Amino acid sequence: MRKREWHFFLSFLLAITLLVLLILLPFLNTLALAVVFAVVLAPLQRRLARQFGGRQTLAALVLVALVLVIIVVASSFFLTQLVNEARDVYVYLSGNSSAYWDHLDDSLSDLFGRVINVGELDWRAQFNQLAAWAVNSLGSIFSGAASFLFKALLWLIALFYLLRDGPRFHKALIKLSPLPDHHDENIGQKLAITIKAVVRGVLLVALLQGFLVGVGFALFGVPKATLWGTTAVLSALIPGVGTSLVLIPGIIFLLVTTHWAYALGLLIWGALIVGLVDNLLAPSLYSRGGKVHPLMMLFAALGGLIFFGPIGLILGPVTLSLLAALVEIYQESASA
Repeated sequence: MRKREWHFFLSFLLAITLLVLLILLPFLNTLALAVVFAVVLAPLQRRLARQFGGRQTLAALVLVALVLVIIVVASSFFLTQLVNEARDVYVYLSGNSSAYWDHLDDSLSDLFGRVINVGELDWRAQFNQLAAWAVNSLGSIFSGAASFLFKALLWLIALFYLLRDGPRFHKALIKLSPLPDHHDENIGQKLAITIKAVVRGVLLVALLQGFLVGVGFALFGVPKATLWGTTAVLSALIPGVGTSLVLIPGIIFLLVTTHWAYALGLLIWGALIVGLVDNLLAPSLYSRGGKVHPLMMLFAALGGLIFFGPIGLILGPVTLSLLAALVEIYQESASA
């Protein structure tokens, strides 16, 4: 091409690339999550393909179906249990007996009586208003659930194609890259290692936090500690919320039904034992993703959470590992 033609081509290519990115922007998180799961499940995909005589499509279908069954069964079980527990708690707290609400007034008066006049607060009315607000919000909750289900369907479709055609996509990216092939392979390996380490780290941290929540509930007298500990595993995977989604109702329950000291004990347990797991264990697990210092990996995960949203817990460390790989390539090229 002549210089003018080449400039026109590059400008046109850039414009179309930006347009495609804008088109895909609403689904980037879904695609990124599918890529993450495809990388984690790739070894199992290869093993199933060998069992099925090299039929990649059948292996991908079986693997996606297995993932779907696990998600549906687990979600159905826990949602059913949570609805039943929430109903029981509502009936329990909104019953005719006012002894528990009076006990809550007494407990809070002992703690904060010098600051506010707790006795003037109508806890039952406040609770009923909160319950009414939750019922009135069901419409928006269901509309959000419909959007979530649509994206979940797209995620499953993307996961299937990434599992089936992953090697083909990998070869196409290597072919498009102007870097030498061994550098491309090195970058791909580092990113795969980081993704697997971060995903496993997040899951292990969630499992440990859920176990500790269950132990805390059992120690301080919250009923059905095993169920709530298992629920805490799921809530620990929710960025910005974490196990507080389970711990706070447990603390309130203890304030209402027992002595305030038990609630204070569970609060301290959650803050010191459960809350510090992220700060102590997560950096060590993230550090297995490469040569990047665990402190930087922790900040990358937190920054990714702010910048990308929930998927940023994975994309943040992956982006940092990509930078580390590029710096390593630069150093190798500069010293050659």
